[in-house]
Amino acid sequence: MDLNLSAADAVHLGAVNALPYLILIALVVGTGWYQVAQTQRRQSASGASTPVNAQMQAITKIFPIFFGVLTYTFNAATTLYFVVSNIWRIGQQHFVLNKMYEEEHQRGADKDKSKADVVEEEPPPPTKPPPKLASGGSTKRPNPGNPNGAGGPSPNAARRKRKKRKR
Repeated sequence: MDLNLSAADAVHLGAVNALPYLILIALVVGTGWYQVAQTQRRQSASGASTPVNAQMQAITKIFPIFFGVLTYTFNAATTLYFVVSNIWRIGQQHFVLNKMYEEEHQRGADKDKSKADVVEEEPPPPTKPPPKLASGGSTKRPNPGNPNGAGGPSPNAARRKRKKRKR
């Protein structure tokens, strides 16, 4: 088989010489169709929430045939490239789609298991309110933004006292 010849050129050499080229074209169409079917089968099995686009389905069914017609005039090396790349993509999709399905299935099983294992926890005990002072003063509360310490006066406390004295 001369990879520099196309199927169209090989037909002129005779039917026996053209047979490997025509088989290669059939492999392009077959692997392209299987690749599309593999993807669509997984989409319909996953129960996608979006409806299937009829135009996209028609295009994906026509493209393998279209590539077969194109490869009739391409040299055999290009046709072989299409076959190998289709087989490679089929393998990738098989691995990726099965891996995704296993992960989704595992997540669903984990959710079901976690729902069964959930035990209601008791609410935390109520906290006591701070004591009120009879003299009208206030207790020191922590000031997280205070660099002098959690319970000490804030840096602006002295300024506020000065303003209050001036009034």
